[in-house]
Amino acid sequence: MATDIKAAFTTELTLFYSTQFVWLARCSSVVFTPGSTTNIVTAKMSAIFKGEIEEEAMEQVEAMDQIRAEMVTWEIPSYPYSFAFITWETYVIIQHEMVVNVALCMAAVFVITLILIANPTTALLVFISVGFAIAEIVGAMYFSGLIIDNVR
Repeated sequence: MATDIKAAFTTELTLFYSTQFVWLARCSSVVFTPGSTTNIVTAKMSAIFKGEIEEEAMEQVEAMDQIRAEMVTWEIPSYPYSFAFITWETYVIIQHEMVVNVALCMAAVFVITLILIANPTTALLVFISVGFAIAEIVGAMYFSGLIIDNVR
């Protein structure tokens, strides 16, 4: 049964690609073995993406992960791609990277003030003041509706 379906599909596909009404974009979607019109090496399937979750980064990441998880269950090797995934991928790592970078900057502030001022108590007070300034900036960003995001 499966062989009959595969043979019928291959026959119909070959007929479809041999007609004069096929657009060039569709011709590049299926790659046959060189010299063959029945052995498919690879194929591309396109779908339309509806951007209904434009403003919620966590929903975008969840949607991207769900699409990738679904594609893993397919019997054929496949990889989902959308131009939007480029932006969404940054949401996966941006929070971790921000925390690491702020922590490294705070450590650098403490070490430099400790070296330049040479008083541990004063260096600690400067460190705490810089930490409060960062917290104030993040709080002001939150209340004014700004988000930490990639550059658009």
